[in-house]
Amino acid sequence: MKISTNKLKHTFKKILKKIKIPVVFLIVLFAIVFSLFRALTPWAAKYKSEFESQASIRLGQPVTIQSLETSWYWFKPVLKLNDVRLHDNQNNILTLNKLLVGIDLWDSLWNWQIRPGVLYLGDVDLVLHQKQDHWEIDGLKYDKQSMQVNSGSYLTILGWLLSQESVIVKHLSAKAYLVDGAVIALKEFNFKAVNSYGNYKIYGNAELQQKNPTAISLVAKIHINPEEISKLEGKIYISLQNFIPTQWSKFLPNLPYTMKKGVCNLDSWLDMKNGKLASLQTVVDFKNISLLDTVRAKTHNIKSLQANILWKNTRFGWKILADKIKLNLDGLIWPENKLSIVYFDEEQKYSLYVQKLMLSSLFATNIAWPNEMREILKARPKGELYDTQLHFKESKLNYILTRFSNISWYPIKKIPAVENISGVLYWEPTEGRLVLDSEKTTLIPKKYPPITFEVFNSDIYWKELNNGLRIDLDRFILSNDNLVLSASGVLDNFKKPDSSIRLEGEFSAKNASQFLEYIPSGHLKPKFEEWLKKDVRKINSACGRVLINGKLDDFPFDSKAGEFLVTSHVSGVDIAINNNWPLNQDINADLEFKKRDFTANVDSANLQGLAVNKLNLAVNNIGSGRESLLIHGEVDAPGSDIKKYIYHTPLNTRLARWKKLEIADEFWVDLNLDIPLYPENNHVVALGEMVFSENPVAFNFDNTKVLIDDVTGNLKFNEYGLTTGQLKGMLDGSPLSLQARSLISPKERTEISVFGEMSIDYLRKVTSMPIFSLFGGSFNISALWTIYPSVNNSDNLLVESNLQEVSIDLPPPFNKSAGAIALLKAEIEFANKDNLLAQINFNNILDAKLFFRSKKENFSFTKGEILIGNGSAGLPNQVGLHISGIFDSFDTSKWATTLSKIPKKDSSSSSINFLYSADFKINDFILSGKSYKDLVFKVQKNTKNEWSFNFNQVNFSGNLLYDISTNSVSGVMDKLFVNLPNDKSNKLSFKPRDIPNLDISVKDFKVNELSLGSLEVKSNSTATDFNLNSLIIKSPDFIINGEGKWRSVAGKDKTGVKTNIEIKDLAKSLERFNISPVVSSRHGSVNFDGQWNSAAYDFSLKNLVGDMYVILRNGRISNFDKSVEEKLGLGKLLSILSLQTIPRRLKLDFSDLAQDGYSFDVFKGVFDLNSGVMSTTDSYIDGPVAYAKMSGSFDLTKHLYDINLKITPYITASLPVVATIAGGPIAGFATWVASSIINKGMQNISGYTYKISGPWKDPVVQQVKIYKKSHPDKKSS
Repeated sequence: MKISTNKLKHTFKKILKKIKIPVVFLIVLFAIVFSLFRALTPWAAKYKSEFESQASIRLGQPVTIQSLETSWYWFKPVLKLNDVRLHDNQNNILTLNKLLVGIDLWDSLWNWQIRPGVLYLGDVDLVLHQKQDHWEIDGLKYDKQSMQVNSGSYLTILGWLLSQESVIVKHLSAKAYLVDGAVIALKEFNFKAVNSYGNYKIYGNAELQQKNPTAISLVAKIHINPEEISKLEGKIYISLQNFIPTQWSKFLPNLPYTMKKGVCNLDSWLDMKNGKLASLQTVVDFKNISLLDTVRAKTHNIKSLQANILWKNTRFGWKILADKIKLNLDGLIWPENKLSIVYFDEEQKYSLYVQKLMLSSLFATNIAWPNEMREILKARPKGELYDTQLHFKESKLNYILTRFSNISWYPIKKIPAVENISGVLYWEPTEGRLVLDSEKTTLIPKKYPPITFEVFNSDIYWKELNNGLRIDLDRFILSNDNLVLSASGVLDNFKKPDSSIRLEGEFSAKNASQFLEYIPSGHLKPKFEEWLKKDVRKINSACGRVLINGKLDDFPFDSKAGEFLVTSHVSGVDIAINNNWPLNQDINADLEFKKRDFTANVDSANLQGLAVNKLNLAVNNIGSGRESLLIHGEVDAPGSDIKKYIYHTPLNTRLARWKKLEIADEFWVDLNLDIPLYPENNHVVALGEMVFSENPVAFNFDNTKVLIDDVTGNLKFNEYGLTTGQLKGMLDGSPLSLQARSLISPKERTEISVFGEMSIDYLRKVTSMPIFSLFGGSFNISALWTIYPSVNNSDNLLVESNLQEVSIDLPPPFNKSAGAIALLKAEIEFANKDNLLAQINFNNILDAKLFFRSKKENFSFTKGEILIGNGSAGLPNQVGLHISGIFDSFDTSKWATTLSKIPKKDSSSSSINFLYSADFKINDFILSGKSYKDLVFKVQKNTKNEWSFNFNQVNFSGNLLYDISTNSVSGVMDKLFVNLPNDKSNKLSFKPRDIPNLDISVKDFKVNELSLGSLEVKSNSTATDFNLNSLIIKSPDFIINGEGKWRSVAGKDKTGVKTNIEIKDLAKSLERFNISPVVSSRHGSVNFDGQWNSAAYDFSLKNLVGDMYVILRNGRISNFDKSVEEKLGLGKLLSILSLQTIPRRLKLDFSDLAQDGYSFDVFKGVFDLNSGVMSTTDSYIDGPVAYAKMSGSFDLTKHLYDINLKITPYITASLPVVATIAGGPIAGFATWVASSIINKGMQNISGYTYKISGPWKDPVVQQVKIYKKSHPDKKSS
């Protein structure tokens, strides 16, 4: 590498040595020439004034030159004119700061004439004014007129400039004032044009002075003959950067679009031939362009537009080719695209090619589409068009060829919305072809769910023939997971009266019922179409063929020549005949539609659980609006399945009376039905026959079920019920027969006669009514059921029996022994399917008239009356049950005994729920063995929860209210006379929850003929507690207040009471209780607080535990004899307390002093009661004569005494006083004498003690001790 470098340096030095002398010579020669030319400057300056004069004459205006000198421009000699100024009449001055005018020295010497050389302009400022048809330049005048620059002057100026060897312009600036007042400022215009024998190389650049300057560049290589400028040839490059087109819109011709704003970059290559543009290639980059549609006053916004555009002239016209087109128009970004337009001049024909069109973007623009496109625009189509070719001739479209993909549109008029259609379209005015090859195509009909096809393939060709338009469907295939549909055919003379069609198709579908709703509306009768779409609920699978052949207007060819045939096999079909019929399921059948008739041969079906193997269906004259379904089938199936189906059909209305009928095991039915398909016509014609072969048949009424075994025979029926037939069977082991017959006179009807026998045990079993436990034996049945087909007549059921073998264990008057005849007659009238009227009479003792309404497949009681005794019951106006009657005797104990034999059964349908009133008269009402004559008892239901009771009898009368919601009894009784039974053998048994809440007042209250005054009772009860809140007995002599509580929990009972007796007059109070008034007191009270461990009604003294406090003031215990003592029970004790037993130690008789008893100041007793024994330790009585203290016990159950009594007399101190008060002054004096006589003996006695024991009636009274006072004086002596 070093060797080659050194060698190169050596070679270069050798060459340099050889040319050194010639180069030096040339340099010296150039310096001599340059110096000689510069030396001519003084000579040239002499001609400055001549130059100014000639220039002024030629330009017609003053011209001044500051200086004139010779110089060189590169290697060319020039005349240098400095500060050249041109003056016009308006004192405008055009200044050329630097002007070089040169000659081509060598060419001039060669041709021996002066040839132009360099023309150099530098530092020039121009001012231009746009006029209507020309431009004016300030400072230039010609023939005393403003220098005008127009199309003619352009060529003159251009010819002069082109004659120069080279033209150079540097640092030129200009301002152009436009007609509208706008100003365009050009800055730093630099230009160079070099002429080489007519071949010009041009370079230029400039800058438009504005906020964002526009850069202009020019490069050209052209050949121009200055004398024939119009024959210009060559290539030109123009570049505009940051160009604002709106500034130049005024220089453009009127167009339908005006640019309001925007900027662009433009690079153009022009190819000129023979003075004409042969081709133009431009790379454009527009940004933020706003175009105004001057016709529709709409604005388009082009955010960006980039393209490479070629315009080229052709021998037959011209063409435009564009690629790399990128467009963002009105907010929509278009993909990169290609475009071509070819114009044929002679044919006035345009051929347009677009590589890719986005329909959504295209139609979203504000283009002024023609009126024919409005309907298409409403559908808002979207998708892509590829390689689209459009041919226009004489402004009319005559050819379309395009490939489309993913085409979609919204519904418009009768055309449904579609998504993802792909294919190819060829169209000419007289023919065309449409080939579809789509995947995942979705059809979206109005008001129906969308449906997607995996494959949508078709080939349709049409051509206008001499006799009309022919449409040839060569191939049509729709396919998805549930449907495959294929078809082919031809439609001739489309849209003409004689148009004809031949179409053959095949289909296979899963879940085929989903496609029924897509049947176009309007082609079937509305009612039939509605039935087809709504009542055909499910089709698991279907396959078949379709053939249509004939004139299109004659379809479906029911009266004209033609073929319309659909054959199909369906499976898993669920169909409802109409809204009133049940859903028929799992139908497998072969179907045939022929013209307007439909037939189906059903292989198997499930009719509400009824399995059918052979069934024929037909619908004739489809589309008439009167379609009905004809059904014929034979069924051998379980009776429950047949019944279930029938009672889910409109036959249920007429056959409602048979709804309670249950047929077990299989029996045979032959059935023919004529069923209207539309629910407004719901009359079904039915004919059939049932054949029984030892079938069990049951009849249900509410909770009653009557079973008939081994039923054999046959029954014929129609839509109204049974017509004829005969059945035999066994009812509870006894034969039963049924015979049906149809009668016409006097009214059309069917009579069903039933004869048989039933035991009471069986009746009790099937009805589960506890009352029948009091019945025994069996009874015969004779029934006649009359059924009318007309709704104007009521069906009737008459049942009669003499009950001869029946025994009835009820109290009179309902009792009956076996063998006695008691007629029972029941007549039931079925007013309609909703009403039932029953009239029942039992042996003229009980008569009832009851009205029922249908409710939830059973009859519910509505209103009625039961009459006990002679007479006929009526039908009250009020809803509910009324019971009335007269009882000669009503023994509650007998009824209670009888009713206790009935097994208890809870029933929510108890008659008490229906009862609204009752009134009875009982001649002899027996309660607890006591007879109450002439009781009148009335009950009235006031509200849902309130009942009123009115009763009147010698011993009790009043009005009470019972509130069910609060379980409360309240009211006022005028009288209540209670006779307590001595016999307690009838043990009561109830709980607190059985006692209602009480708020009762009694004006006159008696117990065992004892008048106690008035009574008020208030209480409340819970499940475990009875709370006696208040019990008040008022009389003039005493007031009793009581309260208590009875609790019963887990089988354990406890009762507690508190009682207070306020005594106003003890003697009269005793008289009220029929007790001799041996004790009297004006003031007193008794308080008792006790309890017992049992129910409130299970009271006994033995179980009673409590405390009693008694206080009596200012009273007297009267003297009474032995008979009185025996009556009182405690009489002996009172006798002792009356001081009748004080020993008569004196020989004087004081009986006259004590003959009225013993007066006391206070009696106070405190007692404990336990297990029937009442004990006291500190009870006492204190009076003016003596003080007595008592201790011990009373056995209240055994009536025994065990009492210790200590009496301390006050004889010495108070006897005279007492005697004086009691017997007057004489008695007082006698007492004083006696006191003086016995004073010495009695003053030593302080008291006596007694022991009282034994039974109350005959106690043992023993004086135990006499207490003497002690004498301290004697002891001390």
